[in-house]
Amino acid sequence: MNFILVILAVLLLWGIHNIGKKNDDYLSVRQTQAVNGYFIILVFLRHFWQYIEVPGKFDHLFDAVNSGLGQMIVTTFMFYSGYGVTVSVLKKGKTYLKSFPKNRILKTMLMFDAAILLYVLINLILSIEMNPLKILTSFIGWDSVGNSNWYIFAILCMYFVTWLAFSAGEILPFKSKQIPSLIIALILTGIYMILVRKFKDGQFYNTVLCYTIGMWYACFKEKIDKLLSCGSVYLLSLIAVCAAFTASYLFRNHNLAFDQLHYLLFVLCIVLITMRVKSGNLVLEWCGKNLLGLYILQRIPMILFKRIDAVSSNTYVYCAACLAVTLILTIAFQKVVADNLAKLFQLTKKKA
Repeated sequence: MNFILVILAVLLLWGIHNIGKKNDDYLSVRQTQAVNGYFIILVFLRHFWQYIEVPGKFDHLFDAVNSGLGQMIVTTFMFYSGYGVTVSVLKKGKTYLKSFPKNRILKTMLMFDAAILLYVLINLILSIEMNPLKILTSFIGWDSVGNSNWYIFAILCMYFVTWLAFSAGEILPFKSKQIPSLIIALILTGIYMILVRKFKDGQFYNTVLCYTIGMWYACFKEKIDKLLSCGSVYLLSLIAVCAAFTASYLFRNHNLAFDQLHYLLFVLCIVLITMRVKSGNLVLEWCGKNLLGLYILQRIPMILFKRIDAVSSNTYVYCAACLAVTLILTIAFQKVVADNLAKLFQLTKKKA
């Protein structure tokens, strides 16, 4: 696995340009897809690592990197989602907000549910026992039938928080609707964390504040960009945020405050870096564009090939086979499920 880290380093550097120059489109769709694309590859490797029983002598570096990064590799998923959704709300207003439960929440859940049906079918074929209640709750991401689930549950809840917050903001008697909506979103996120923490492990709640910070960033982006347009201010900000992240990371296990802070500061470090570093990597962009499919389907080949000793006995063969099948499944999923769902929702939109 250490050799795979070298490949990842090359992949990260491939296509990088405009280093040190101001990058005005650092939060554009293509740039955020490239960043998310890199991290979804790390998510794939993190999940794959769980299926390796005895790490080899060349796996220790990867083990250290994997343990060190932890849940930080999903912080950009949350931040960019919160940012993107909020930008859409601000641009499209009440019309977008009205259709939000159907076009954003329901559509995402149906795409996830299509994959869940595939996992259930595979479990039946492999004679893997499933709890009926868990099967039902797995359709909203609360439980799992072998799939990755916490991110879907968290993002669906955060979409709901977004809709509630901005809907409430519209009816409150304030001239400015943005700040009240953002405050409501922050409060609802806190409530979500408190409630879910009683029932689930940390991954279900420990990065959701990054989503809310993404919402705040969307509303204040112009002011932030203006402030950081000065090279010296930008450099000092980058140094300060990186130093604060390092400190919070070292104390992350002391209490929840430091734990949350290190996630937030990490994603802000990424945002600041992309202000002066531009990606032109088409591979990463594709991965980011197909993030949902890659995320929910990647465990299928890991489960299947684990049962084939000729494949799973060699880490690199196993990894390559899982990656190849994941890519095939993702492309098929996009054409069969995502594209048809998009057509269906577009049709219902025209009828409405």
